[in-house]
Amino acid sequence: MYRSTSLFIGLLLAASAAPVIAAPQVREAPRIIGGEAAQPGEYPFMVSIQGVFDGDSDHDRHFCGGTLISPSWVLTAAHCLQGENPTGLAVLAGQATLSTEAASRASNVKAIHVHPAFNSGNSLEHDVALIQLSAPLADAQPVALRLRPDASYLKPGREFTVIGWGDTDIGDGRVYPTQLQTVQVP
Repeated sequence: MYRSTSLFIGLLLAASAAPVIAAPQVREAPRIIGGEAAQPGEYPFMVSIQGVFDGDSDHDRHFCGGTLISPSWVLTAAHCLQGENPTGLAVLAGQATLSTEAASRASNVKAIHVHPAFNSGNSLEHDVALIQLSAPLADAQPVALRLRPDASYLKPGREFTVIGWGDTDIGDGRVYPTQLQTVQVP
């Protein structure tokens, strides 16, 4: 249970501050540098947020990750949803690999709820949002949520797990994997 909580907190931090952790300035593309492929089923709560009109495959349509927090709700970063309309989005859950072939396994989105204090500008404050799915996922495996009364888990040097399909090239090559990546970060 503690691992689930720590992983959730790590995902929440990554969703709201990944570019800040990865570099001293906000970067254009999220990155999973130095990671390795996640095992199938290792992170069943990780979802791919996709633009339904952005390509023919899951890999082409993917543009952000999120965390399934219940069969009907996904937690993600607000900057991922700027200017997006629910009808143009879909969520793919339970897949560690994004198919490069045409597929239609994603769930429709009913509503987007961006934190009311989020202001894209140059700040990542309040960079959190919720996606409500059109229908609950029958075989959903949401992350186990547990709130902590204090922030002691954020002590300096503590490692967190970051997962995603972000750029894996340390340069500007923009290499996006089809396999979900995982990496430990301090």
